[in-house]
Amino acid sequence: LQSVVEVVRRLRRHNPGLVYVCDPVMGDNGKLYVKPELPRVFREAVVPLATVLTPNHFELEQLVGRKVETMEEAVAAVDELHAHGPPTVVVTSLYLAGPQGAIT
Repeated sequence: LQSVVEVVRRLRRHNPGLVYVCDPVMGDNGKLYVKPELPRVFREAVVPLATVLTPNHFELEQLVGRKVETMEEAVAAVDELHAHGPPTVVVTSLYLAGPQGAIT
């Protein structure tokens, strides 16, 4: 991931309007596919550089460091990600308990 961060920074020096779309592939369905320390690296180094961020439900929780179980919590999590950099956040799947059910 450090290489990605370096490349995006270098490209932005030459083109400040560069659009960086980040799909933070870390896991799904409650399981990490990557080393446990990588969500922190995404949070601290990659998310602030993204123009567009596309986490799934599990990745959203990893990026904000807490469970997201309601629509209100999902909106708050997205707002938190916006505050860290990316102007556009698209949650690609969201599984909520209750009458809202799964939103995909």
